[in-house]
Order: sequence, then structure tokens, then C-alpha cells
Amino acid sequence: MHPVIRDIIDDFNPTLLNQLDGALELRVTNFKRDLFPSLEKIDLAIPGAGFQYVIWVKHEPKYPFPGWEFDPIARPMRYIPTYLASGMKFTDIARSIAQLSGGHVEECVKAFCETLNPPEHRYQGMPLGTLARQRRLIACLGSDCTAELSGLASVLINKAKHEFGSGSPYPIISFSDALGGYFASRILGFQVLQLGGILDRYVEAIRSAYSQRIAYTMPSGSDPGDDDKAWPLQSDLSELEENIEEY
Repeated sequence: MHPVIRDIIDDFNPTLLNQLDGALELRVTNFKRDLFPSLEKIDLAIPGAGFQYVIWVKHEPKYPFPGWEFDPIARPMRYIPTYLASGMKFTDIARSIAQLSGGHVEECVKAFCETLNPPEHRYQGMPLGTLARQRRLIACLGSDCTAELSGLASVLINKAKHEFGSGSPYPIISFSDALGGYFASRILGFQVLQLGGILDRYVEAIRSAYSQRIAYTMPSGSDPGDDDKAWPLQSDLSELEENIEEY
């Protein structure tokens, strides 16, 4: 795992870094059984919302839909457990997990920008690394936070989005970097939302959807993309399956 990613997690809680190192050594043949409990335990120690709110429908993970206000923050989180449970090799989905983790923390920063007085609408089109270098954000979030945001963007997120030729048989994005990057994005994301006074409302929206089993979903054989009129994102999973299954 890249030292920048390790430092972000270690600065927050060294115990979580040790737990993640242990999880990365597990032999995984079934994500739900073998790896998910370890990831959920780590996420429970980080304020905000992560794996602890996954809704299982048999072996398919669903993520709570918190409403349109918080959809940009939650939507990347929807796909990460889905990829992990897909049965694909973890090395093959590492890039996607890194990109989605970056999308989550970037949307957290953009939500924070909307809380400023006056709001910084011009920041909405900027990627994370550029956002972290804006003077007003450095002043508002603090130099330590923006330095970690910039570091994560540099060593993981930008590579996941823009670099494809490694010049060697080794992948550009390792699974350990991708999974570590997920938890780094969770840590930085909750810190940013907390500073913006958004965190409690976001978590409450996730909890409410989780308790009512309202999740992101898509009809089988349909892929309407992000068109909110093409299909309803809200679905009461209690009408589909019981959230119980033996391993």
C-alpha cells in the first residue's frame, strides 16, 4: 500500500491500519463470508456511512438511496461493494474501486463548497486535486486536510483515471492501494462533511433509507444510465427478498 494512503489511515487511527493489513492477507473465495465482515468492522470505526449500511439480498449487496440531495455523495459508494461481490479478480476491479472512492470524496468536497458564504459554484467542475489547491478551500478546510486530499488524488485517483500503460506486467493500481484508498476517502470524506455541517444529515438520510430498505436498484436487463426519469432509484427491498441467507 502506498505510504501516502497508509499515512492518511494511520493519522486517523493506527488500529484500523493494522486491521486493514490483516484483511488484505485473508484468503477470499466468497466476499460476503470472507472479507466483508472485516471491511464492515473498519467502516464502523469511521464516522459517516460505508459498508456498515450495505443491504444484502442473498449474495447481492445493495446500498441505501438517501434521496437526491445526497445522491452525488452516496452514488459512488453504491458500486464498490457490488464490484467486490461480483466474483471478478480483485486486481481486475482495483482501478474501478479507486475511481469510485475518488468520486465519493470529491463529491464530499463539492458539497462542502456549497456551504460556503457565498457558495463556490465555480468549483463544481474541478477534479479533486485541483480543488485541494484552491486558496479558499485551504483556508476553510485547513492545510493538513487539503494536503491529504491532494496526496490521495496524486498517488491513486489521478492514476486510476488517466494512466493505463505501466510498461510492466504489474497493474498500475494494486488492490491494496484501491482498498486502502477507499478507507482513506471515507476518512477524508467524513472530515470534510463534518466541517461543512453536512455529516449528520447525510448519515441520517442513509440510516433512514437503510432501516426502510430503500436502495439503489435497476431492473434486470436495463441500463438507462443516470437518467432519473428512466427508472426509479427507490425500491423497497422487503418486496424482493428477505435480508437473510446462510453462507
